[in-house]
Amino acid sequence: MRTENIEVTFKIPIPVDKPDLNGVIYSKEAIRNAYKNVKDVPIEIPCSDGRFLPIGATQEVELIEDENDMYITGVGLVWYGGTEENVEIEEGKVTSFKVNGIGIAKE
Repeated sequence: MRTENIEVTFKIPIPVDKPDLNGVIYSKEAIRNAYKNVKDVPIEIPCSDGRFLPIGATQEVELIEDENDMYITGVGLVWYGGTEENVEIEEGKVTSFKVNGIGIAKE
């Protein structure tokens, strides 16, 4: 089932004062300053040649701090995607299906 403008929500943990998966250490102050006014930035996936391909855009991003952790939450749109499924068709119409996966498409 293919569609467009899929609303997505996300929650991304931010490691503070310890290495992220790239080995980079970020201070709390740097994180707070970076996320003051983030919105309308691309949602991207990496390509094999080192570039990033935009697949959507964020609409809202918020930095959340609790006593132990920092993370960002947000809402955005992924332009294209849908579900992968096995279908039964009768008279040109799907009458039954099983969802096998959720996908994001380039276009």
